[in-house]
Amino acid sequence: MIHRNISRERCLVCCPRELFAPEHAALLLSLGYEVKIINDKSEALRSFITVKPSLFLIHHTFLPVFPHRLIQLFKMAHRTPTVLLMAEKITQVWGYLHLKNEGDFEFIETPLRSEEVALGVKHASQRLKATRRKLFYKDLLTHVGLALPVIGLLVYLLF
Repeated sequence: MIHRNISRERCLVCCPRELFAPEHAALLLSLGYEVKIINDKSEALRSFITVKPSLFLIHHTFLPVFPHRLIQLFKMAHRTPTVLLMAEKITQVWGYLHLKNEGDFEFIETPLRSEEVALGVKHASQRLKATRRKLFYKDLLTHVGLALPVIGLLVYLLF
């Protein structure tokens, strides 16, 4: 038996229990994602830090009130995932869709249909491939900017 070290991309789904059906999970599994489903609003954003998904499906009721808080969560987790925002109307997630410079956001209308989920994943992953390098350098610049004062202090203390 040959063992291969193949890691699957992780997908975190945060939505009400009745919204995400088993066939949607099966679809994501067939696309190569390891799926974790969270149905508790208080647990949703905390689990993002532990799972560190590359695909993040979240219902608009699970989102923080201010869009910049989600970006802060990405920076704390050192992960910028592809985000599929689920809502009945696009106006419910309008503020998040304007964060195009901070990540890849895609809107999916609820109730969910498997075709829309597959199409949303496909569009978002194509955009992520196109912007992955830019996001990497932006994250790297943020870390360097945070490290410069510490390095300056160490150099000052050493000399």
